[in-house]
Amino acid sequence: MKTFGFLALIFFAMLAGCESSNGPSTDNSQTSASAEDNGVLFTLTIPETIFELDDTLTGVFKVINESDSEKVFLFPNLQQNGFQLIDINGRISIDFPLGFLPAESTLRLEPGERKEYSIISPFRNFDGEIIERGKYKMSAFLLEDYSPEVVLNIEVR
Repeated sequence: MKTFGFLALIFFAMLAGCESSNGPSTDNSQTSASAEDNGVLFTLTIPETIFELDDTLTGVFKVINESDSEKVFLFPNLQQNGFQLIDINGRISIDFPLGFLPAESTLRLEPGERKEYSIISPFRNFDGEIIERGKYKMSAFLLEDYSPEVVLNIEVR
C-alpha cells in the first residue's frame, strides 16, 4: 500500500509539473511568448521581467510567416503594431499607439519572411505620469485585429 501511495504521489507531482510548464507564467520568469494564427507566428520577447520605475520598457514583437503563401496585412495608417501594459485590476496603464498617422500602409510577408517591431517606452501613463509599482500584463499585437495578443507578465518595482 505504501508503494502505491508513493507512486501516486510521484504521478501527481509529475502531472502538476507538466501543467505548470505549459500554462501561463505566474512567477514573472518567462521572457518570451508566442501565438500562432493562420500560418503566422507572433512572438513577444523582453530582456527581463522585473523592471525599476526609472528603467525603459524594451522588447521585440516579431511577425513570422510560417505558411507556404504570401501574407498581406493592410492598415489604414502608418502604425502597424501596438502594445499595452495592464495592471492587476484590468486598467490600461500604457497604451501604444496613442494616435495614428493618417496614411495607409501594408505589411507583406513572403513564406519564411519576418518583420520585427521594437518596443521602447518609459513607464509613464497617458498623461506622462509615472505608473504605479506592481504586476502587469504586457501584450503586443498587430493593429486592426490582425493578430492575437501575445502576453507576458512583468513587475515594476
